Amino acid sequence: MKIVIGVDPHKLSVTIEVVDDRERVLATGRCATDNAGYVAMRKHLAAWPERTWAVEGQQRRGPRAGAAAAADGGARGRRAREA
Repeated sequence: MKIVIGVDPHKLSVTIEVVDDRERVLATGRCATDNAGYVAMRKHLAAWPERTWAVEGQQRRGPRAGAAAAADGGARGRRAREA
């Protein structure tokens, strides 16, 4: 099963959504953008070690969130196209 982690970064929070290959939402969450929030997000997503990241707003705050996601164990960084 292919898993995509959708990430919508904002100044003070990051909203995430976990979706499978049938577009079923498996989990959602919102975390702070500080270190504690990042640790909480990674703990929340540990159930899906094989995943692809789709980070909104790569031109704004997205690069930091995308780079952190891609650098973390087993994650694959991938840019999401904005509609």
